[in-house]
Amino acid sequence: PNITKKKMAAVRDSLLLVQLEDVPVKQQLGSSGRIKLLASAASANYLAFGANTGGVYCFSRRDLKFLQVLPNKEGNVSVLAFAADDNMLAVGFKTGAIVVWELNFGSVKPKRLREISEHKDSSVTCLVWGRVGPRQTLRLVSGDDKGNIVLCSQAAKALLGKGWTVERAHKAESAVVQLDVSGERILVSTMTKTFVLDTTLKTLKQMGSKSRDGEFGACFAPASLVPADLAKTLGGAVVALCARPGSRVWQANPTDGQVLTTLSFKSCLACDSSAVLNSPVGQVTANSKEQSVAFSRLAVFRERYLLSWARDAVYLFDLTNVNVVQWHSDIRDIRGLCMHGDEIYFLHDNDAIVTKMGLLRPNRCIRRLLVFENWLAAAQVIRDHANKVSLEKICASVPQESLQFLLGVMEKEQNEALAAAVRNLVDSTRDIYDKMLADFTAQSSEAPTPYNQQQGIVVVNSGTRSTRASQPASRGSMVRRQPSVPGALSPSGAVSPRGAAAAPVAMSSSAPSAAASAAAAATT
Repeated sequence: PNITKKKMAAVRDSLLLVQLEDVPVKQQLGSSGRIKLLASAASANYLAFGANTGGVYCFSRRDLKFLQVLPNKEGNVSVLAFAADDNMLAVGFKTGAIVVWELNFGSVKPKRLREISEHKDSSVTCLVWGRVGPRQTLRLVSGDDKGNIVLCSQAAKALLGKGWTVERAHKAESAVVQLDVSGERILVSTMTKTFVLDTTLKTLKQMGSKSRDGEFGACFAPASLVPADLAKTLGGAVVALCARPGSRVWQANPTDGQVLTTLSFKSCLACDSSAVLNSPVGQVTANSKEQSVAFSRLAVFRERYLLSWARDAVYLFDLTNVNVVQWHSDIRDIRGLCMHGDEIYFLHDNDAIVTKMGLLRPNRCIRRLLVFENWLAAAQVIRDHANKVSLEKICASVPQESLQFLLGVMEKEQNEALAAAVRNLVDSTRDIYDKMLADFTAQSSEAPTPYNQQQGIVVVNSGTRSTRASQPASRGSMVRRQPSVPGALSPSGAVSPRGAAAAPVAMSSSAPSAAASAAAAATT
């Protein structure tokens, strides 16, 4: 499609990649360098990292707190996968073994629930969980480097320890590169082709008729991404996305294998790369040439975008407009990644480093950068994405004092362009902040009305709270660390009981005088 430069710019502005904190895995691995991380997985509650020792290091995804090591003697971990409800973790090994762990962090110790040996003498390359049948039976699908595809289904009484059913579903002609599932359908990408295996109908449909050679990924995506006239032919809720040589992706019908359309991203990659915000090595690579990329892995992000990655590059595409949202060349030595929600965790080669990044809208990006005290980057986002910033959302999540402090920092640095952009945001949000504070103060000052229940209990306060949107942002929601640079604002603090916003509680002597006076007044 012919994409105009204006439309391309709008698409590229929709999401920003910002580096967050690193996952603290080094403290658990020791300093000898003997333990190497080889695989990763993320779920709603947990992160898991498999090592060359067979151990799996588990963390809480919410606060990155280390939980436990799951010990295994099967050798190098090759792949990990959480079940959708977070109660099980499948661990695949280069020796061909698979171990299913039942997770009970915080109550009972995790235990080995099942061992699968059908991939013996091969290396497990893929694991994916799904649910099938009217009872939504839990099923684990696995693939290996010799083309074997194995199904391990939870029997009706498996939770009572009565067993699982294991069967070899198919033997492909080459190694399995990527797997995905949708009900009874299994999407399989090998070194030569992509096909859909239907375990109910016992059918196999190749996607398209042209073969290829090499690692190319495939995944299911919502049928809503296909034009309405083509979606009618799918006969289901999903479409198969199959990577092809030359920066192309097929959209195929998983029922009959027919290619509906070919998406070509080659020409739209003739653009400069984007820099990772808040990254010490964030940089832009100038590029005006078309790129021919083999997308070795595919993943759908937010049911609209397509994510792919290689060792030294990450690509994010808009499937609706068939365009590149952004691509990055400043994330190096990528061994693999896992993601959940809007967070991506990069596992790097040559070091025990796991980098947490977020693909965020400008509003959330500004807030995160303020939390990390990256004043320059926050001001740049405000300047470059002013038309994408929601004033109401900024006021609901960012303290007014933080924006005023940011303005003072830009003025002190004599950066007139950035100061003007921040000043415009401060002026535009002033009335909204004032109204929110007035509403919050009025609600806080209302006296509770006692009333009698039938049992003679007098209720003084029913516990009704104002909604988040109706009260000014609390600095307590932005706590991270004490200031580490001159002029840095500590994002700690809270809204006082009377509804008056408390001034910053920690500030260097070089902070703007007005903010310093507010802090002194609050202390008094």
